[in-house]
Amino acid sequence: MPNLLTLPPPVLAHVMEFAVNEFTQELAPLERQLPLRDLKDVALVCKNTLNSVRSLVSSFRATTMTLALENAAITEDIEALYHNVETHGASVSDLRIILNEGNWNTKSIRPGHLENLEIRWNTLFGFLVGLKRLDLSRIPLLSRHTVDILEAAETHCRNMEFLILPRKGDTNPGVHSVSIDKVMTALYATMERWHSTGGLKQLTVPSRNETNHYRESTQFIENVTKFCPKIEYLDGYQK
Repeated sequence: MPNLLTLPPPVLAHVMEFAVNEFTQELAPLERQLPLRDLKDVALVCKNTLNSVRSLVSSFRATTMTLALENAAITEDIEALYHNVETHGASVSDLRIILNEGNWNTKSIRPGHLENLEIRWNTLFGFLVGLKRLDLSRIPLLSRHTVDILEAAETHCRNMEFLILPRKGDTNPGVHSVSIDKVMTALYATMERWHSTGGLKQLTVPSRNETNHYRESTQFIENVTKFCPKIEYLDGYQK
């Protein structure tokens, strides 16, 4: 029977999923976690498991990136972001973007000071061509950066499979459809572009507005049916 070191990396990852609670290499449907305390317990079993855990942790950290900017961010913080992505972005397949992190305990998350800062998302995503999962669930839905991010990802990330947008309930319960028209228009263009490389397998979108609920939901489903034939996880199109 082969030991852990002889197993191919994908098989080894599945073995660890059984042995370690909350550990997974799958990009969907939930955000991947790195439970270091539990992995440490497995690593202490023997030298083989130690080496295996080290390899998995290294792989996770190389392929996962979080870009976080608080509302008080300044130009120097954004420049540091560019440097980080340029240095490490080539291996990243799982990206989480967090804007206005310090305000997420409030009931209504609206765009803040970051709206006044220029962030060259097109430059950033130019270093992330291998991206497969993009999580925007922790940015304000109404931020101007949301559309810019989608357009940059559409241009550079042709292998995208999993897209998590902000949900209406995560931001402001009073959002009307006119406020997210630009987001949905950018989303549909992005879905069409990614269709040529297989289309999305997971999509989470803002909840629909009550006024045009039927029309907008129908339009959404039509676009998903047309451009995402391999969709596996779909939520957010209903209120």
